[in-house]
Amino acid sequence: MELEIIENKNSGGVYATENNKQIGEMTFTRAQAVLTVNHTGVLPQYRGQGVAKKLFDKLIEKVKKEELKIIPQCSYVALMFKRDTSLSDYLAV
Repeated sequence: MELEIIENKNSGGVYATENNKQIGEMTFTRAQAVLTVNHTGVLPQYRGQGVAKKLFDKLIEKVKKEELKIIPQCSYVALMFKRDTSLSDYLAV
């Protein structure tokens, strides 16, 4: 599985592909140093295999590297912040 961040001026996402087929995505909008994560989706046949967690981890790498904050509008991302309170410094809310 490959993970890639694609971002334009105000929005972007982290995308998981396998054999050149998109199998998952985590999308966001950006306002200055804040990413509002609004969607996480994984194809049904790939659910339960850690794809969403890998997308989240890749996003956190970006946030740490670029000193960004996150507003978790997506229920999956909100849950990940609840589960791992050590990430609370990256919350914008």
